[in-house]
Amino acid sequence: LRVQDSAGAVSSLRSLLDYADRTTALVEAAGAASESGAPLYAGIGDGVLRDAEVLALYRLVLLQALQSKAVSAADAAALESLRLILGMSEVAAARVYEAAAGPIYRSAVEEAVAGELSAAAKQAVAAALADLALPASSAASIGLEVYSARLSGMVENGAILSEEQSEQLKGLRAFLGIEDEAVYAVHEQACAKAYRTSVKQVMGNAGAIPDEYWSGLDTLRERMVLSPDTAQALFVEEAQAKMCEFGTRALEALQEAQKEAQKGDSKGDKGIGGAVSSEVLNLVDFALAARVLTPQSADGVEAEVAATSLKGKFEQRALNELYRQYLIEAFGGSDEAQNQRLLTSLGRLALVLGLESHEVNKVHNELGSIIIRRYAGNAIKAGPLGAKEMQFVDSIRATLELPQDRIDALLRDVRLNRVAALIEAMFEKSNLNSDEIRKVLSEADLLEVNLRDDLDVPKARLEKMFSIEMEALIEGDELTADDSSALLELCESLQIEEERAAALVDEAVSKRCTGGVLQATACMRRGASTEVVKELDRALKFARLSPSSVALPSVGENEKGELYLMYQANSAAASSPTAQSVADLELLKTVIGISQPQVA
Repeated sequence: LRVQDSAGAVSSLRSLLDYADRTTALVEAAGAASESGAPLYAGIGDGVLRDAEVLALYRLVLLQALQSKAVSAADAAALESLRLILGMSEVAAARVYEAAAGPIYRSAVEEAVAGELSAAAKQAVAAALADLALPASSAASIGLEVYSARLSGMVENGAILSEEQSEQLKGLRAFLGIEDEAVYAVHEQACAKAYRTSVKQVMGNAGAIPDEYWSGLDTLRERMVLSPDTAQALFVEEAQAKMCEFGTRALEALQEAQKEAQKGDSKGDKGIGGAVSSEVLNLVDFALAARVLTPQSADGVEAEVAATSLKGKFEQRALNELYRQYLIEAFGGSDEAQNQRLLTSLGRLALVLGLESHEVNKVHNELGSIIIRRYAGNAIKAGPLGAKEMQFVDSIRATLELPQDRIDALLRDVRLNRVAALIEAMFEKSNLNSDEIRKVLSEADLLEVNLRDDLDVPKARLEKMFSIEMEALIEGDELTADDSSALLELCESLQIEEERAAALVDEAVSKRCTGGVLQATACMRRGASTEVVKELDRALKFARLSPSSVALPSVGENEKGELYLMYQANSAAASSPTAQSVADLELLKTVIGISQPQVA
């Protein structure tokens, strides 16, 4: 073997086998056989021969035995003895045997299938298999190879199997005893290209596939012996490729619209989303027509699922933005029917784009918040949201599947922002007035907003509002010594404690009494007696709440007396004395600090 003398190697091995047989027979006849039952010369090749040499020697003897295309009982016994002498495992010997006998069996099979697939041809194949004693698995593998070669010859250059060829292959499978499932892999490799081509032709440009075309594809699948799963996978791959074309056009439209928007050159009613939504609808329509989107039931609930999507085919950021712009157009377009169509396709678009639920929710929360804030913010200017407004808000919630607590939080923010904006606008003016304060308090009450707890309005602002409104209540006779209910309501609205409210009232009384007397004195000095009485009447309205003297260093005693006499004369001229007029005269004495009027 080492000097490449194959014939000599076989002859030597035959001699060795003959010697081993004779020696073993003598030993057995003498009763000296091994107690373990192992052959006398088993394993003598171990350590002497390399593994490759062991395999080569065994193969040489095997090939000599296979020259007759059959292995006799004597040859089988000799090969088994040789395996033991060489120290080969049964597995290694089986591999060598199959490698040597397989081509012989393959030749027999090819010869049989080259002609008519008759019973005689089938018997000849069975006889060859019996003579060669090949394992069933090896025979099946060789049969599949022969079948695959025949199939490959039929579909060269992407040709589609004809019905006649399909019938021929069906007969060949029956002849070789091959089930359809066993040839799915070889048919996929050979026919996938042709099936893809047919799918493309059926889809056309729009993807609308008539029912008869679906039946045709199913018939073609059976003719090509493709498994349902393989055919579906091939179809889905082609559908995804077509979807990528629609997706590319939609993203290009989005980029173009964004550029135009940056230039300030929006395209009429469509805006940034109009062209985008049109392309996106084409994508969704294709997915529906091509049956990429199909209904499925799970736990009694039916929902659409997508056989494939654009996920991974484009940047995720781009897909998210495409969905976002589509949603903007759905809520912002001027065509109500078109808007409804866009909203109806919203869930399908998420499936086609391959968006995860958290990605969809993020967009929904963002845009839903913007829409509700804008709508409710405008509507609330006319007053609290009514049934009509809440119906719209609820439609947004249902469409975007927003949680109710999120809606409640948004509407609360809208109410708070409305009142906060009124307060800021009021304080931006140089002078506050009672009408504006009452509007703010009324709005806060209607919207259930607490200025201190909800808006954290500074204490100084609350007290300023309190003082201005309190003075207006006094001047309007809504707050008197006998009826302080209006003051209590004001304290509650502005969260002013009673003690602090009393102090603010005292400050206001002192300020308005002092100012009123000084103003009356000025009027008296210039001879405006009518104005004197008016100023004193205003001052006394405040004084009635907290009677006390005020500091009047610039008004002399004689002037104080004159003021009193003028007010007294006016009271006498107006009508007969009343309890209130008498009380006011006494109150005036207290305010200006005189017991009896003194006139020089």
